Amino acid sequence: MSMTALLDQLKADYILSLPEKIQRIQSFLGDSDLSSLTTEWHKLKGNGQTYGWPEVSELAAVMEAFCRQNPSQALEVCPRAVEILKDIHRRRAQNQELELESD
Repeated sequence: MSMTALLDQLKADYILSLPEKIQRIQSFLGDSDLSSLTTEWHKLKGNGQTYGWPEVSELAAVMEAFCRQNPSQALEVCPRAVEILKDIHRRRAQNQELELESD
């Protein structure tokens, strides 16, 4: 298998695994487990970079920082971030490219 084919397969596997990661975030959110939420956002930040999903990395980086810096508000903000993550997944699963805003 070529390196390009391997990377394409890894990206495809990542698309399939993202709903499970979203579910895990929702579970931690339901448990008000801020520590696990922070860790999960951190993992997504790295995964997005690895698999070429910069929008996942940027969202996850913001949410990781938010969880660390504003813990009292993080549980209120996370549900909206999860909805954005679901939208990213839906669009990427349909092979739609996303453009990141510079703001």
